[in-house]
Amino acid sequence: MATILWQPIPGSKIAKSHTSSSHGIFPSRQPPDPGTFHPESDVFETDSRVTVRIDLPGVRKEDITIMTENNRIVLRGKRTAPEVSAGAYFHRERFFGSFFRTFALPEAIRSESIRAAFHSGVLEISIPKPEKPRPRPIEIG
Repeated sequence: MATILWQPIPGSKIAKSHTSSSHGIFPSRQPPDPGTFHPESDVFETDSRVTVRIDLPGVRKEDITIMTENNRIVLRGKRTAPEVSAGAYFHRERFFGSFFRTFALPEAIRSESIRAAFHSGVLEISIPKPEKPRPRPIEIG
């Protein structure tokens, strides 16, 4: 059984935050087992949001669950194998079954502001970054 560790792209904002603190965004991936489905993901950020894209070909929207738990996004789902009579396969490379992925959130995020869309087999989770506190004058009463 091989373990795949996610590594940020060198020089990216995520890589810098990942190496400078333990609060960077990085997916926690279950170790791949032969014969199981493990969706691939990309995580990127802009000035205003962090976006997670997960390839889920052949997965129905109804079979995907997204939750926020303990400052993480938790993704669960399943890809069901099509009905094929026993012994009918000549060659098989596609994987099916349940999957589980977690993505740590970089900062305190309001879960009600997270949005998700599913188009053409790609799930996109959009996470707005919180506004940075701005200095404001305080009047003396």
